[in-house]
Amino acid sequence: MILIKIDSLSTQELRNIAQQEGVEDWDTMSRTDLIAVLKDIYEEDDDVRESNNVNRKFLFGITDYREIDKDVVGLPGVTELPESYPNTEIHLLYKNPSWAYCYWSVSPQDIQKLQDQMVEGLELKISVEKEGVVESFSIPVLLEDREWNVGLPTIGGGVCYCSLVVTIGGEELELAHSNTLNLIESYWLEHPEEMLDNDNLFKIYLSLLTTKDGELAQSPLVNEIIKNMETEEKKRWKK
Repeated sequence: MILIKIDSLSTQELRNIAQQEGVEDWDTMSRTDLIAVLKDIYEEDDDVRESNNVNRKFLFGITDYREIDKDVVGLPGVTELPESYPNTEIHLLYKNPSWAYCYWSVSPQDIQKLQDQMVEGLELKISVEKEGVVESFSIPVLLEDREWNVGLPTIGGGVCYCSLVVTIGGEELELAHSNTLNLIESYWLEHPEEMLDNDNLFKIYLSLLTTKDGELAQSPLVNEIIKNMETEEKKRWKK
């Protein structure tokens, strides 16, 4: 599905959409007329939406290509994403001090090699280096997986990185190695009063702690923040 806000489109983009809608004189119409015509199309009633014309778009200010068997063509800047990428890579990003987000791609060639050797899954290996000591743990993932939320075992004073690992014939093989993240301290752990005074801050913080399935992940850091907020609240009640 492609969602486009009509008023933000260029005149040429509007003409391309009008052409696909079958609008007459689409190539000579002004921008204002194009917007007016397309908005009229989107505001048509439900009977039109349920017609046999599967190219019919609807909703004010939005084009919605649904159930189209062919690619949408001719729209500047609209390109189809590839089914796979040519390189095997892995990347690590921060969500907050205790959680990171990891995403990766495995090249078709590597996928084929793994399948030929009857490998069904990989391991996402997380390593944390702090004060010269490296600790690692692994998370089993499937060949079709492409992302994972990673709970960091510690905050501040070290670095973290991850890798894609496969074990073949009892031997561990690293397919890709990520960038390194410097472990950061949690500002909110030391400033519980700010979250206590603003509920939205805490809600935003929690929104960064959802798993790839949309569930709230367990976090020792959040538990500690809540504990500090409760302590701060008790102090205020005593005053």
